[in-house]
Amino acid sequence: EARKYLRHSMDAPLSCTVRASDAEETVGLLDISDGGASFSSKTQYSQGSAIELRFPAFKDFSVIPGTIAWTSPDKDVPGSHRYGIKFADDTDKAMLRLVEMICHIMTFRAMQEHLTGKSMSADDAAREWLSTYADTFPE
Repeated sequence: EARKYLRHSMDAPLSCTVRASDAEETVGLLDISDGGASFSSKTQYSQGSAIELRFPAFKDFSVIPGTIAWTSPDKDVPGSHRYGIKFADDTDKAMLRLVEMICHIMTFRAMQEHLTGKSMSADDAAREWLSTYADTFPE
């Protein structure tokens, strides 16, 4: 299946919680698009499994449902697999808003690191950007 959405890679993973049945873990999101995302984990998930994503920094997006669309060994982390997530509703405007916010946060992070010369985690950038700009971000 051809990719329908532009993937936005992340220089450093943004933490999210993946929940499938009774298992729950915090992972780093590797990339995100309007239709899905990917992450790496040592936990075994089956293709087709229903999952939920939670982003602790994003209070407006408490749960994002999806399914594991694909899986492959993670060549960068022995014993881990990369998982592709297909979001449950690819027409949801809230999802597009989340993707746009993440892109702004990653740009903000790069700018802050350039200006200050100090490294900033993706999660710290998210918290700082949200506290400063979330209220003025268009809906």
